[in-house]
Amino acid sequence: INTDGSGFALLHAFNFTDGQGPSAGFVLYSNAMYSTAVGGGTNQDGTIFKINLSDLSFAMVYEFTNQINPYGGVVTSSNMVYGFGQYGGPSLNGMVYRVGIGGDGYRDLFDFNGTNGGSSYATPTLSGNTLFGASFQGGTNGGGNVFRINTDCLEYTNLYSFQRQGGAKI
Repeated sequence: INTDGSGFALLHAFNFTDGQGPSAGFVLYSNAMYSTAVGGGTNQDGTIFKINLSDLSFAMVYEFTNQINPYGGVVTSSNMVYGFGQYGGPSLNGMVYRVGIGGDGYRDLFDFNGTNGGSSYATPTLSGNTLFGASFQGGTNGGGNVFRINTDCLEYTNLYSFQRQGGAKI
């Protein structure tokens, strides 16, 4: 759609195999817009997709098969896509992942275990080689936390743990 409200066009209709429930914004990288779909794919675990700006074509970049469900968006740097999974990892408390722009090189960078965070719905913020994010639950006090992790996975820091108050989801 143009900024004046004219020219609306449907770019892609999801069909469950290529994604379901896109709920995050887009990030622009190398003439394409990247985002996630929380479900869809063969196992309904979510996908990363892109829309090429030169011809408005749609392509699935990566199909998750390990209970990731990426509710948040992604960031890109050096031909890599970084994001957080709500689930996934050994304890199913979520994780930090990266995938090559071409869909190759998937890597689980960090697993949340509840104490260090859990169930991130956030879109990462990237500064240099450090990702910043927040989790919905877990952390030292069980009410979620704010954290940072280097993209080389060598340093994770819990920056703040929220207190669980009445009405907080457990």
